[in-house]
Amino acid sequence: MKRNRLFVGAVIALLLATSVSTPIQTIDAADNSATVTATNQTNTNYITSEKETVMAYQKQYADLTAGDTETPDYTETPVFADTFNPGVLAPSTINQSVAWINYYRSLSGLPAITSYGDSNTLAQISSAVMADAESDPYKDQHGLTNTTKPIGLPDLYWNRAIFGTASSNLYFGFPKSISSPIRELMIDNTNISGMDAGHRAWFLSPFLSTVGVGIAKATAGRTYESVLVKNGADQYRAPAAATVNYPGDGLFPVEELTADSGTTQIPWSITFSQLKDIVTDSSTITVTNLTDGTTGTVSPSSFGSAAYASTVLSFLPPANVTINDHSQYQVAVSGLNSDNMPSYTYTFKTFSEKGNGVPGNTSDEVATEQSTTNSN
Repeated sequence: MKRNRLFVGAVIALLLATSVSTPIQTIDAADNSATVTATNQTNTNYITSEKETVMAYQKQYADLTAGDTETPDYTETPVFADTFNPGVLAPSTINQSVAWINYYRSLSGLPAITSYGDSNTLAQISSAVMADAESDPYKDQHGLTNTTKPIGLPDLYWNRAIFGTASSNLYFGFPKSISSPIRELMIDNTNISGMDAGHRAWFLSPFLSTVGVGIAKATAGRTYESVLVKNGADQYRAPAAATVNYPGDGLFPVEELTADSGTTQIPWSITFSQLKDIVTDSSTITVTNLTDGTTGTVSPSSFGSAAYASTVLSFLPPANVTINDHSQYQVAVSGLNSDNMPSYTYTFKTFSEKGNGVPGNTSDEVATEQSTTNSN
């Protein structure tokens, strides 16, 4: 399965008005060195309000799963033979995709977004043109730089698809349901050029207000999906959060720290929405399971001058740290390139989004977890 991260060229990016990103190709190449492991300890304390929050997430997940259809619906089916017609994706399918994005945004403490009609149209054209052209899923397709224009395709559609694919997260694969592409882009562990969590950064951008969704299946059976995320006006919006964590602080489902292969070696990420180039080669991240005591320190897996790398710290969790559905964790970052924020620490507790309530102890006592802190 293949995914490409958004290529913004010289255009202003969502996360920072002055930053640009580079094209990244992605394939399935999961590392199975660490998988979800149960422990004998279940002494994590959850206060009543946390249990209520967990159960609200579990209901939201159950409702989304119940409505997760296997294939997209159309009000107009795409046509590639004779006269090209990109098709029109049904509102129900668009709404499903947006609802899944909003589920992930809620887990990271971000407000919900909506779809936008013109963006949906552009995303659908982009997906249909790639499907018609059978775009190579193992080459960068942002701006259709590695796609040959199909014979007979009108220039209008071709040019719009060039723009649309340059403004979107792209997915190429064989999804099992409408949610599959969104989840794969969010887990974001298959970038062959590095674990930069760029797809996730767009979905979890604190500036993002709307998206567009397009889905089309090629004659050979591969699904091409475009999620348009670059909105010019968003650069002028105030960020919804100064930092965006994945896993989010507070409470987070263990399933969203686990790839379909079972590995927990997926990138974790922290977005510093207003602090560019805060990550350096001397930055380190210590992850501690406060429940069983396992701990480890790692270096960033991606940083630099590109859009996401300049504002987003991504890293793989230490393989020796136990990751399960009933522990409390601390993430401590040090060596940041900022006088105001040389370090950053936050905590979260895990649960199962497929469960019913919390696995540990519940009390009405004040929560003991450490608050998010910035060191001066």
